[in-house]
Amino acid sequence: MVLYPHSKCDGNEQTYGNLTLAPYGALVGIASTNVSAYSNENDTIISNESNYLYGCVFDRVDAANDMWSQLSFVQRVVDGKCFSLKKYQNGSKSPRKNESLLIYSLGKDMPFGHVSVIVDVLNDSIRVAEQNFHAYYWSSNYSRQIPYIMKNGSYYIMDNYNIYGWMSVEDSNQTYPLNQSTIDKILRKNISFPDFICSKKLENMSQLANKLLELSILISKFYLILIYLIGLLGNICNIIVFCRDSMRLNSCSWYFLTISIFHIIILTVGCLFRIINYFLGYDISIIEIGFCKFRAYIVVISYILSRYLLCLISIDRWMITSKNVFIRRQCTRKKAQLVIIISIIFWFLIEIFIPIGFNIQGNNCVPSTDPFYLFMYRIIDLLCTLFPFFILIIFSFLTLHNILKRRIIPIDGHTLVTISVSGNNNRHYRTYTNKDYHLIRLCFSQVIVFIILNIPGALFSLYMFITRTNIKTIDHLTIDSFLNIIATNLAYTHCALTFYLYTLTSKEFRKQCSLTFRYIQRRFIIRFQ
Repeated sequence: MVLYPHSKCDGNEQTYGNLTLAPYGALVGIASTNVSAYSNENDTIISNESNYLYGCVFDRVDAANDMWSQLSFVQRVVDGKCFSLKKYQNGSKSPRKNESLLIYSLGKDMPFGHVSVIVDVLNDSIRVAEQNFHAYYWSSNYSRQIPYIMKNGSYYIMDNYNIYGWMSVEDSNQTYPLNQSTIDKILRKNISFPDFICSKKLENMSQLANKLLELSILISKFYLILIYLIGLLGNICNIIVFCRDSMRLNSCSWYFLTISIFHIIILTVGCLFRIINYFLGYDISIIEIGFCKFRAYIVVISYILSRYLLCLISIDRWMITSKNVFIRRQCTRKKAQLVIIISIIFWFLIEIFIPIGFNIQGNNCVPSTDPFYLFMYRIIDLLCTLFPFFILIIFSFLTLHNILKRRIIPIDGHTLVTISVSGNNNRHYRTYTNKDYHLIRLCFSQVIVFIILNIPGALFSLYMFITRTNIKTIDHLTIDSFLNIIATNLAYTHCALTFYLYTLTSKEFRKQCSLTFRYIQRRFIIRFQ
């Protein structure tokens, strides 16, 4: 860290917590829970003492103001991991971000510039922690409070000295607050100043990583808009069709109906929020901690329920094609409704630990870095990602076995009969509705598309679990980020394509769609005649 002289502020816009001067070297306050700040007493004192705790280090700069133009990365001391710095000019349309570095330019009273850390963002001001600005004792966990205004959609921090802007650590959910264990590790490494290797890593960053990063941003911005729009329209159409009286009588239709509802939730709370984040550069889920926890909970629950409801569809179709009368009789509308309610309650209770561990860190709503919580989070994610594949594959093959073992004979336009041949050549007839047959086709088509579009996400979850303790280079982190975006986008794609998939694979579904839209058209005409 570069030392720069104490400087005074003569304006009245700022708020100081305390006006009691502290002597040189006195503890003036503590930011966060354990980051100490000390007094430089006055602007005539320049100390060369080296008694700092380096949690993160950056490349050498001549003065504080040079951080704005010369720094692109910071390096975590405990493991040497590098994080990029993102710059926001004063007057940026992106809101001020907590834990950002506020960088000042050179001035008459600031011959070296100045740097503060934003520790709190209020409705009309920010609070900063700093040294060498004044020698007052702090009254709380911040040095002073600085107002800001919003003008033409841009944010301006109104200090008496010129501010370049703020720099935020793009931490990819990897940074965490200091605890005593981490402090002990840092102290053991601080025998000499840690070598800064991020600039070397930057020079060696492969061209492939750069291309992947650019491509992932492009995909996320425009591909997801298309997916959200066609997905929202398609799932609304699904709900309308499966709510028809003729469709609601079938047990399997209730599963399809409920899946469409959860797909809309995923696309709205997950996909739409991600689109907003990419275009605004701001995660709106960090507005309030309760909203952060709620969004994480709902997205996870919706993903899990949509997958396990698809598993229930496969089980239902196996049951309806079974030769066992008792098993077939379980496929009723009321029992399907009961199973859906029990499943929703069960998974909401099982996943209750999800919101407990989610918190706002920096500019992201992220899961806790507590080792036990993170381990449980990865385990549950792995089980909820991989386990449905086994259920779908097993019961799809069992259903296919039941169908191929029996011939299907059409009787009229509404019913089908299967013939089961026993060992003594006696024929056993079982009658199904035409809807049963086409719902089986819908089930098979959705299972196939689900496996194709979601297996990359399952493999990525497995990979992240295996490599969770590895120290990764910038290239590795960039490729991981790209793979995560691709896997997530494919999962959103599956949620968006179900209506169009049903329409292509089932004549009965197309018929029900046609009848539904004709009915809506007639009602619309009658209403406005």
